[in-house]
Amino acid sequence: MAALEPEVLEVGRARLAHTQPVQVEQHRQCSPLCMLICMRSTSVRIDVTTHEQLKRLAAELNTTVGNTVSLAVRALRQDHIATDLNAPLGDEEIAWLDADLG
Repeated sequence: MAALEPEVLEVGRARLAHTQPVQVEQHRQCSPLCMLICMRSTSVRIDVTTHEQLKRLAAELNTTVGNTVSLAVRALRQDHIATDLNAPLGDEEIAWLDADLG
């Protein structure tokens, strides 16, 4: 099992740190604070209105803003796939579908 290396995170004025490597298996059953310490993340700049909408939607869905963004990305991908599937068939696709199988 791989070990997670010690890492210090600064959250406002608080500093959160693991002083020793911790096995990944141990983290699967940890508290939300432990999950925060182990979670890799990045920042995305959005306007204030969009941020407020995300927070409201997250509250309605009873989830985090990060998970709400993940759900939104998934829905956008699904919409993109649906658009592709609704496009008219090309000549090669029509010929393939009309091919004689016998």
